[in-house]
Amino acid sequence: MSVFEIETPDTILRQIDTVSERAARAALLDHGGAAGDPPPDGPWPTAVAVVVRIVLRSAFTGIPVDTVALRHTVLRALRQDPAPAAPPVLYRAALEHAWRILRDVTDGEVLLRHAEYFFHCVRDGEACVAPLPEDSAGPSPETPEALALAARTLVEGGSPDRLPPAVRTSLAPTYLVAVAAFAAEGHHGYARAAVGREQVEALRRLTGAAVLTVDRAADTVLLLPVRSSSRTTQAKLVNALRAVFGGTATPLVTCGISTPATRHDIPSAAREAAELSQVALSLGYGPGVYLMEELMLEVMLHRAPDLVGRLAARLTPLTRSGSHLIDTLEAFLDCDQERKAAAKRLFIHPNTLSYRLRRIQDLTHLSPTSSRDIGVLRAGLIASRIISAR
Repeated sequence: MSVFEIETPDTILRQIDTVSERAARAALLDHGGAAGDPPPDGPWPTAVAVVVRIVLRSAFTGIPVDTVALRHTVLRALRQDPAPAAPPVLYRAALEHAWRILRDVTDGEVLLRHAEYFFHCVRDGEACVAPLPEDSAGPSPETPEALALAARTLVEGGSPDRLPPAVRTSLAPTYLVAVAAFAAEGHHGYARAAVGREQVEALRRLTGAAVLTVDRAADTVLLLPVRSSSRTTQAKLVNALRAVFGGTATPLVTCGISTPATRHDIPSAAREAAELSQVALSLGYGPGVYLMEELMLEVMLHRAPDLVGRLAARLTPLTRSGSHLIDTLEAFLDCDQERKAAAKRLFIHPNTLSYRLRRIQDLTHLSPTSSRDIGVLRAGLIASRIISAR
Protein backbone atom coordinates (compact mmCIF):
# COMPACT_ATOMS: atom_id res chain seq x y z
CA MET A 1 0.00 0.00 0.00
CA SER A 2 1.28 3.48 -0.87
CA VAL A 3 1.84 6.01 1.87
CA PHE A 4 -0.44 8.33 -0.09
CA GLU A 5 -3.32 5.94 0.52
CA ILE A 6 -2.89 6.13 4.29
CA GLU A 7 -5.33 8.65 5.75
CA THR A 8 -2.80 10.11 8.16
CA PRO A 9 -1.83 13.66 7.13
CA ASP A 10 1.44 13.52 9.09
CA THR A 11 2.53 10.42 7.17
CA ILE A 12 1.72 12.04 3.84
CA LEU A 13 3.58 15.22 4.72
CA ARG A 14 6.64 13.32 5.89
CA GLN A 15 6.78 11.48 2.58
CA ILE A 16 6.38 14.73 0.64
CA ASP A 17 9.20 16.35 2.63
CA THR A 18 11.57 13.47 1.79
CA VAL A 19 10.66 13.46 -1.90
CA SER A 20 11.04 17.25 -2.11
CA GLU A 21 14.52 17.24 -0.61
CA ARG A 22 15.70 14.40 -2.86
CA ALA A 23 14.23 16.03 -5.95
CA ALA A 24 15.78 19.42 -5.15
CA ARG A 25 19.22 17.89 -4.61
CA ALA A 26 18.96 15.94 -7.88
CA ALA A 27 17.98 19.08 -9.80
CA LEU A 28 20.93 21.01 -8.39
CA LEU A 29 23.30 18.18 -9.28
CA ASP A 30 21.95 18.21 -12.83
CA HIS A 31 22.60 21.91 -13.07
CA GLY A 32 26.04 21.59 -11.50
CA GLY A 33 27.00 18.97 -14.06
CA ALA A 34 26.66 21.60 -16.74
CA ALA A 35 28.02 24.62 -14.93
CA GLY A 36 30.22 23.43 -12.10
CA ASP A 37 29.54 21.72 -8.82
CA PRO A 38 26.52 23.09 -6.91
CA PRO A 39 27.10 24.26 -3.35
CA PRO A 40 26.28 21.52 -0.81
CA ASP A 41 24.35 23.98 1.32
CA GLY A 42 22.95 27.44 0.88
CA PRO A 43 19.74 29.31 0.04
CA TRP A 44 18.93 27.56 -3.23
CA PRO A 45 18.91 23.91 -2.15
CA THR A 46 16.53 24.94 0.63
CA ALA A 47 14.42 27.21 -1.59
CA VAL A 48 13.92 24.61 -4.33
CA ALA A 49 12.96 21.97 -1.75
CA VAL A 50 10.40 24.32 -0.19
CA VAL A 51 8.92 25.23 -3.57
CA VAL A 52 8.56 21.58 -4.61
CA ARG A 53 7.11 20.72 -1.21
CA ILE A 54 4.41 23.39 -1.57
CA VAL A 55 3.43 22.11 -5.01
CA LEU A 56 3.42 18.43 -4.00
CA ARG A 57 1.45 19.06 -0.84
CA SER A 58 -1.15 20.97 -2.83
CA ALA A 59 -1.39 18.26 -5.48
CA PHE A 60 -1.80 15.37 -3.06
CA THR A 61 -3.93 16.98 -0.35
CA GLY A 62 -6.24 19.14 -2.49
CA ILE A 63 -5.14 22.39 -0.81
CA PRO A 64 -4.62 25.25 -3.31
CA VAL A 65 -1.04 26.28 -3.99
CA ASP A 66 0.07 28.85 -1.43
CA THR A 67 1.43 31.33 -3.97
CA VAL A 68 2.29 33.84 -1.24
CA ALA A 69 4.59 31.42 0.56
CA LEU A 70 6.03 30.16 -2.71
CA ARG A 71 6.82 33.61 -4.07
CA HIS A 72 8.28 34.72 -0.75
CA THR A 73 10.59 31.68 -0.71
CA VAL A 74 11.96 32.54 -4.16
CA LEU A 75 12.46 36.22 -3.36
CA ARG A 76 14.17 35.42 -0.06
CA ALA A 77 16.61 33.08 -1.82
CA LEU A 78 17.31 35.78 -4.41
CA ARG A 79 18.25 38.26 -1.71
CA GLN A 80 20.62 35.74 -0.12
CA ASP A 81 22.17 34.64 -3.41
CA PRO A 82 21.88 37.37 -6.06
CA ALA A 83 23.43 35.20 -8.80
CA PRO A 84 21.76 31.77 -8.57
CA ALA A 85 20.88 29.36 -11.31
CA ALA A 86 17.73 30.30 -13.21
CA PRO A 87 14.78 29.54 -10.88
CA PRO A 88 12.45 28.13 -13.59
CA VAL A 89 15.12 25.67 -14.74
CA LEU A 90 15.71 24.30 -11.25
CA TYR A 91 11.97 24.26 -10.54
CA ARG A 92 11.09 22.17 -13.59
CA ALA A 93 14.04 19.83 -13.09
CA ALA A 94 13.14 19.26 -9.43
CA LEU A 95 9.53 18.46 -10.26
CA GLU A 96 10.60 16.00 -12.96
CA HIS A 97 12.77 14.23 -10.40
CA ALA A 98 9.94 14.34 -7.85
CA TRP A 99 7.59 12.62 -10.30
CA ARG A 100 10.17 9.88 -10.99
CA ILE A 101 10.73 9.35 -7.26
CA LEU A 102 7.01 9.16 -6.61
CA ARG A 103 6.63 6.66 -9.43
CA ASP A 104 9.07 4.39 -7.64
CA VAL A 105 7.66 4.74 -4.12
CA THR A 106 3.93 4.93 -4.63
CA ASP A 107 1.14 3.11 -6.42
CA GLY A 108 0.68 4.07 -10.06
CA GLU A 109 -3.08 4.40 -9.62
CA VAL A 110 -2.54 7.01 -6.94
CA LEU A 111 -0.35 9.06 -9.29
CA LEU A 112 -2.92 8.85 -12.08
CA ARG A 113 -5.67 9.90 -9.71
CA HIS A 114 -3.74 13.05 -8.80
CA ALA A 115 -1.94 13.67 -12.10
CA GLU A 116 -4.28 16.30 -13.52
CA TYR A 117 -4.28 18.40 -10.37
CA PHE A 118 -0.53 17.85 -9.99
CA PHE A 119 0.16 19.55 -13.32
CA HIS A 120 -2.35 22.27 -12.46
CA CYS A 121 -0.30 22.99 -9.33
CA VAL A 122 2.90 22.89 -11.39
CA ARG A 123 1.54 25.66 -13.62
CA ASP A 124 0.61 27.73 -10.56
CA GLY A 125 4.15 27.34 -9.29
CA GLU A 126 5.72 28.36 -12.60
CA ALA A 127 4.01 31.75 -12.38
CA CYS A 128 5.76 32.33 -9.06
CA VAL A 129 9.28 31.30 -10.11
CA ALA A 130 9.22 33.00 -13.50
CA PRO A 131 12.08 35.44 -14.21
CA LEU A 132 11.69 38.36 -11.85
CA PRO A 133 11.93 42.06 -12.78
CA GLU A 134 15.15 43.91 -12.24
CA ASP A 135 13.91 45.48 -9.02
CA SER A 136 13.04 42.09 -7.52
CA ALA A 137 15.79 42.44 -4.95
CA GLY A 138 13.63 45.11 -3.31
CA PRO A 139 11.13 44.42 -0.53
CA SER A 140 8.94 41.41 -1.13
CA PRO A 141 5.21 42.14 -1.31
CA GLU A 142 4.61 39.05 0.81
CA THR A 143 6.75 39.95 3.83
CA PRO A 144 4.75 40.53 7.03
CA GLU A 145 5.88 44.14 7.10
CA ALA A 146 4.76 44.79 3.51
CA LEU A 147 1.42 43.05 4.03
CA ALA A 148 0.79 45.02 7.22
CA LEU A 149 1.63 48.30 5.46
CA ALA A 150 -0.71 47.50 2.57
CA ALA A 151 -3.56 46.48 4.87
CA ARG A 152 -3.35 49.56 7.08
CA THR A 153 -3.12 51.85 4.06
CA LEU A 154 -6.28 50.39 2.54
CA VAL A 155 -8.29 50.33 5.77
CA GLU A 156 -7.32 53.87 6.74
CA GLY A 157 -8.15 55.25 3.30
CA GLY A 158 -4.62 56.03 2.22
CA SER A 159 -3.62 56.08 -1.42
CA PRO A 160 -2.20 52.77 -2.71
CA ASP A 161 -0.03 54.88 -5.04
CA ARG A 162 2.15 55.71 -2.04
CA LEU A 163 3.00 52.06 -1.46
CA PRO A 164 6.22 50.54 -2.88
CA PRO A 165 5.67 49.33 -6.46
CA ALA A 166 6.19 45.67 -5.54
CA VAL A 167 3.54 45.94 -2.82
CA ARG A 168 1.09 47.97 -4.93
CA THR A 169 1.12 45.51 -7.82
CA SER A 170 0.34 42.61 -5.48
CA LEU A 171 -2.98 44.15 -4.37
CA ALA A 172 -6.30 42.84 -5.65
CA PRO A 173 -8.76 45.33 -7.20
CA THR A 174 -11.59 44.16 -4.90
CA TYR A 175 -11.69 42.79 -1.35
CA LEU A 176 -14.27 41.17 0.87
CA VAL A 177 -14.01 43.07 4.16
CA ALA A 178 -14.68 41.32 7.47
CA VAL A 179 -14.33 42.62 11.03
CA ALA A 180 -13.81 40.12 13.84
CA ALA A 181 -14.82 41.54 17.21
CA PHE A 182 -13.88 39.75 20.41
CA ALA A 183 -16.47 39.87 23.17
CA ALA A 184 -15.28 40.04 26.75
CA GLU A 185 -16.58 37.22 28.89
CA GLY A 186 -19.27 38.16 31.39
CA HIS A 187 -20.53 41.32 29.71
CA HIS A 188 -21.33 42.86 26.36
CA GLY A 189 -18.52 44.80 24.78
CA TYR A 190 -15.10 44.24 23.31
CA ALA A 191 -11.87 42.83 24.63
CA ARG A 192 -8.60 43.72 22.96
CA ALA A 193 -7.56 40.64 21.00
CA ALA A 194 -6.01 39.99 17.64
CA VAL A 195 -6.99 37.31 15.18
CA GLY A 196 -4.57 34.46 15.75
CA ARG A 197 -2.00 33.48 13.18
CA GLU A 198 -3.54 30.02 12.94
CA GLN A 199 -6.87 31.56 11.92
CA VAL A 200 -5.27 33.66 9.20
CA GLU A 201 -3.39 30.61 7.94
CA ALA A 202 -6.62 28.62 7.93
CA LEU A 203 -8.28 31.30 5.80
CA ARG A 204 -5.31 31.29 3.46
CA ARG A 205 -5.51 27.52 3.04
CA LEU A 206 -9.26 27.59 2.41
CA THR A 207 -9.18 30.47 -0.08
CA GLY A 208 -5.75 30.01 -1.64
CA ALA A 209 -5.07 33.74 -1.27
CA ALA A 210 -3.19 36.12 1.01
CA VAL A 211 -5.37 37.63 3.75
CA LEU A 212 -4.50 41.14 4.90
CA THR A 213 -5.20 42.00 8.55
CA VAL A 214 -5.23 45.13 10.68
CA ASP A 215 -5.41 44.82 14.48
CA ARG A 216 -7.33 47.68 16.09
CA ALA A 217 -8.24 48.53 19.67
CA ALA A 218 -11.62 46.78 19.55
CA ASP A 219 -11.39 44.33 16.66
CA THR A 220 -9.41 42.97 13.73
CA VAL A 221 -10.11 43.87 10.09
CA LEU A 222 -9.58 41.14 7.50
CA LEU A 223 -9.29 41.79 3.76
CA LEU A 224 -9.87 38.79 1.50
CA PRO A 225 -9.04 39.34 -2.19
CA VAL A 226 -11.98 38.76 -4.56
CA ARG A 227 -10.62 37.34 -7.82
CA SER A 228 -13.98 37.05 -9.56
CA SER A 229 -17.34 38.83 -9.42
CA SER A 230 -19.25 35.54 -9.55
CA ARG A 231 -21.51 34.58 -6.66
CA THR A 232 -19.66 31.28 -6.36
CA THR A 233 -16.36 33.02 -5.65
CA GLN A 234 -17.90 35.31 -3.04
CA ALA A 235 -19.76 32.43 -1.43
CA LYS A 236 -16.48 30.52 -1.14
CA LEU A 237 -14.93 33.40 0.81
CA VAL A 238 -17.95 33.70 3.10
CA ASN A 239 -17.95 29.94 3.71
CA ALA A 240 -14.24 30.10 4.56
CA LEU A 241 -14.95 32.79 7.17
CA ARG A 242 -17.82 30.71 8.57
CA ALA A 243 -15.56 27.66 8.77
CA VAL A 244 -12.92 29.58 10.73
CA PHE A 245 -15.06 31.85 12.93
CA GLY A 246 -18.40 30.05 13.03
CA GLY A 247 -17.44 27.06 15.15
CA THR A 248 -16.67 26.35 18.77
CA ALA A 249 -12.95 26.95 18.15
CA THR A 250 -13.55 30.72 18.35
CA PRO A 251 -16.35 31.02 20.96
CA LEU A 252 -15.74 34.72 21.65
CA VAL A 253 -15.55 35.93 18.05
CA THR A 254 -18.39 37.71 16.27
CA CYS A 255 -17.57 38.52 12.65
CA GLY A 256 -19.40 40.98 10.40
CA ILE A 257 -18.95 40.85 6.62
CA SER A 258 -19.56 43.71 4.19
CA THR A 259 -20.27 43.47 0.50
CA PRO A 260 -17.15 43.28 -1.76
CA ALA A 261 -15.44 46.65 -1.96
CA THR A 262 -12.94 48.30 -4.27
CA ARG A 263 -9.74 49.63 -2.75
CA HIS A 264 -11.27 53.10 -2.49
CA ASP A 265 -14.37 51.81 -0.68
CA ILE A 266 -12.57 49.62 1.86
CA PRO A 267 -12.79 52.16 4.76
CA SER A 268 -16.59 52.44 4.46
CA ALA A 269 -16.87 48.65 4.04
CA ALA A 270 -14.84 48.18 7.22
CA ARG A 271 -17.19 50.52 9.09
CA GLU A 272 -20.19 48.52 7.84
CA ALA A 273 -18.65 45.20 8.88
CA ALA A 274 -17.68 46.62 12.29
CA GLU A 275 -21.24 47.85 12.80
CA LEU A 276 -22.58 44.39 11.98
CA SER A 277 -20.34 42.70 14.52
CA GLN A 278 -21.17 45.37 17.12
CA VAL A 279 -24.93 44.97 16.60
CA ALA A 280 -24.73 41.17 16.81
CA LEU A 281 -22.67 41.41 19.98
CA SER A 282 -24.88 44.00 21.67
CA LEU A 283 -28.04 42.01 20.95
CA GLY A 284 -26.54 38.85 22.39
CA TYR A 285 -26.76 36.89 19.16
CA GLY A 286 -23.66 34.98 20.08
CA PRO A 287 -20.49 34.13 18.16
CA GLY A 288 -20.68 33.57 14.44
CA VAL A 289 -20.47 35.26 11.05
CA TYR A 290 -23.14 37.75 9.93
CA LEU A 291 -24.00 39.40 6.61
CA MET A 292 -25.90 42.65 6.19
CA GLU A 293 -28.94 40.92 4.67
CA GLU A 294 -29.16 38.75 7.78
CA LEU A 295 -29.19 41.69 10.23
CA MET A 296 -30.59 44.49 8.09
CA LEU A 297 -33.54 45.25 10.38
CA GLU A 298 -31.34 45.18 13.46
CA VAL A 299 -28.85 47.59 11.91
CA MET A 300 -31.55 49.98 10.73
CA LEU A 301 -33.09 50.13 14.20
CA HIS A 302 -29.66 50.53 15.78
CA ARG A 303 -29.27 53.68 13.68
CA ALA A 304 -32.68 55.09 14.71
CA PRO A 305 -32.83 55.43 18.53
CA ASP A 306 -36.10 57.44 18.47
CA LEU A 307 -37.85 54.70 16.50
CA VAL A 308 -36.42 52.07 18.86
CA GLY A 309 -38.15 53.67 21.83
CA ARG A 310 -41.50 53.83 20.08
CA LEU A 311 -41.35 50.22 18.90
CA ALA A 312 -40.25 48.88 22.27
CA ALA A 313 -43.15 50.72 23.90
CA ARG A 314 -45.59 48.63 21.86
CA LEU A 315 -44.44 45.56 23.79
CA THR A 316 -44.39 47.17 27.24
CA PRO A 317 -47.74 45.54 28.19
CA LEU A 318 -46.18 42.14 27.51
CA THR A 319 -43.14 42.76 29.70
CA ARG A 320 -45.41 43.93 32.52
CA SER A 321 -47.24 40.61 32.37
CA GLY A 322 -44.05 38.61 32.81
CA SER A 323 -41.44 37.11 30.53
CA HIS A 324 -43.60 34.19 29.40
CA LEU A 325 -45.48 36.28 26.79
CA ILE A 326 -42.27 37.72 25.31
CA ASP A 327 -40.76 34.22 25.21
CA THR A 328 -43.90 32.91 23.51
CA LEU A 329 -43.83 35.65 20.88
CA GLU A 330 -40.14 35.05 20.12
CA ALA A 331 -40.60 31.30 19.82
CA PHE A 332 -43.69 31.65 17.62
CA LEU A 333 -41.94 34.01 15.20
CA ASP A 334 -38.70 32.01 15.20
CA CYS A 335 -40.70 28.89 14.29
CA ASP A 336 -42.30 30.68 11.32
CA GLN A 337 -45.70 30.68 13.03
CA GLU A 338 -45.79 26.89 13.26
CA ARG A 339 -47.89 26.32 16.38
CA LYS A 340 -46.80 22.74 17.05
CA ALA A 341 -43.12 23.60 16.67
CA ALA A 342 -43.42 26.65 18.92
CA ALA A 343 -45.34 24.73 21.60
CA LYS A 344 -42.73 21.98 21.53
CA ARG A 345 -39.95 24.51 21.86
CA LEU A 346 -41.66 26.13 24.85
CA PHE A 347 -42.60 22.78 26.42
CA ILE A 348 -46.27 23.77 26.61
CA HIS A 349 -49.53 22.38 25.24
CA PRO A 350 -50.71 23.82 21.87
CA ASN A 351 -53.87 25.08 23.58
CA THR A 352 -51.72 27.00 26.04
CA LEU A 353 -49.86 28.53 23.13
CA SER A 354 -53.12 29.60 21.47
CA TYR A 355 -54.25 31.23 24.71
CA ARG A 356 -50.98 33.17 25.01
CA LEU A 357 -51.18 34.36 21.40
CA ARG A 358 -54.69 35.70 22.02
CA ARG A 359 -53.39 37.42 25.15
CA ILE A 360 -50.57 39.03 23.16
CA GLN A 361 -53.07 40.38 20.67
CA ASP A 362 -55.32 41.72 23.43
CA LEU A 363 -52.46 43.59 25.12
CA THR A 364 -50.69 44.98 22.05
CA HIS A 365 -53.57 45.23 19.56
CA LEU A 366 -51.22 43.45 17.13
CA SER A 367 -51.95 39.97 15.84
CA PRO A 368 -49.06 37.45 15.77
CA THR A 369 -50.82 35.76 12.85
CA SER A 370 -51.24 38.88 10.71
CA SER A 371 -48.52 39.43 8.10
CA ARG A 372 -48.93 43.19 8.55
CA ASP A 373 -48.56 43.09 12.33
CA ILE A 374 -45.77 40.51 12.44
CA GLY A 375 -43.26 43.05 11.11
CA VAL A 376 -44.10 45.46 13.92
CA LEU A 377 -43.91 42.72 16.56
CA ARG A 378 -40.56 41.46 15.28
CA ALA A 379 -39.17 44.99 15.19
CA GLY A 380 -40.49 45.55 18.70
CA LEU A 381 -38.61 42.50 19.97
CA ILE A 382 -35.38 43.75 18.40
CA ALA A 383 -35.97 47.25 19.79
CA SER A 384 -36.45 45.81 23.27
CA ARG A 385 -33.14 43.94 22.96
CA ILE A 386 -31.38 47.14 21.88
CA ILE A 387 -32.73 49.04 24.88
CA SER A 388 -31.77 46.21 27.27
CA ALA A 389 -28.22 46.20 25.87
CA ARG A 390 -27.64 49.90 26.52
